[in-house]
Amino acid sequence: MNQTSLVNFESFPSSSPISSTAIQPPTGGCLARIKALFSRAIEWLKEHVFCCWVRKPAPIRTIRPDLPTICSQYQQSYPFNRSIADQWVSCFKDPEERRVCQKAVDHLQHITFTMLEKGLEECLNQLNPLISGKRYAVGLAYEKSNEWIYNLVKDRLVTLPHREFPLTNMGSSIGMVYIQAGQNTDLSQVKEKIIVLFDDCSYSGNQLWGFLNQINDHFREKVRVYVVIPFMTEKVYTSLTKEKWITCITTLTRIKSLKETFTENELNLLKADNKSASLWDPNYSLLAECRLNIFPRTQSFCYTDWRYPDGTSFPNPFGRGRLTKEFTKEEYEQERGVGAYKADFQKELKAGWEQIIYRHPDGNEEIRYRRGVDYHFISPIPRPYGYRRIGELPTT
Repeated sequence: MNQTSLVNFESFPSSSPISSTAIQPPTGGCLARIKALFSRAIEWLKEHVFCCWVRKPAPIRTIRPDLPTICSQYQQSYPFNRSIADQWVSCFKDPEERRVCQKAVDHLQHITFTMLEKGLEECLNQLNPLISGKRYAVGLAYEKSNEWIYNLVKDRLVTLPHREFPLTNMGSSIGMVYIQAGQNTDLSQVKEKIIVLFDDCSYSGNQLWGFLNQINDHFREKVRVYVVIPFMTEKVYTSLTKEKWITCITTLTRIKSLKETFTENELNLLKADNKSASLWDPNYSLLAECRLNIFPRTQSFCYTDWRYPDGTSFPNPFGRGRLTKEFTKEEYEQERGVGAYKADFQKELKAGWEQIIYRHPDGNEEIRYRRGVDYHFISPIPRPYGYRRIGELPTT
């Protein structure tokens, strides 16, 4: 038998691993040629078919010691103004309202860039041993805080991710959920068995679980997800640690929710649902005029150096409200001048002043003045990422 008739290379399709273009006919004896052919076919299969399973360890990097600190580019801090906050509290004549508002000010949490930097360093110390030499992917939502945090820590990861993939940007506001166009999640290309999600804070966990549910709907708990968030509420931490496929990497610093801070009666007082914001209504309440949108389970009195939280996480407009303040005649004239209201009535109205005559039970009358006063003890904060919202400073 002719030895060359054992394997006819011309009979295989060009796409086959043992086609004449993929593997050249070996020379030598029949057995040697078959062994060589088999060896080359295995190499081709490893390269083109088994590449998803047979992979080399991801390279481990040495973190440069001369790197600037994580938040070195952000030096400005925005502590709340205690003096203005005390003035705001003093506006409440009702003792119980004043007590609850004082409690709100006393429990106001402010997370600084310094705290963020220390928190991220602590989280990286936990994360880096878990991803060292591993192939993993990072999920990112365009123009959101998790993308910003990832860019801050990327140079400090001992192993860079093999893939970055988009997550559907599900934001929320009061009574609605929106999805940003063009940012739909496509997990079909994600072959890694480890996924990492970064973020700065998690108040309600709604957005975070929106991302996690997208991942779980596709992988069905067949991946390991590392959630790296330095600051979160106890509610979010508990929900994450219940899941076997999630590893929560965080610090011991907790964001206190309204439900943890206030009693039910105090929350009802802050809501002022059964009160009126009209000065002429007998059921008038200054807290009703504040119009704080209270959601005890998802909100907290916590803000950061890089963002004034939205209404789902923070009872807006706390710290940036406007109240109607009353002035005695002496106080008014000290500020505006003697006889200013009579001298230029229209000018005073435009400035927001209103004259009120009180009739006391003894028949005496007293002239008072009132006007809206801004009590902004939390200053506008520029966000270093994303889109600028109403009332925010331009993005840095």
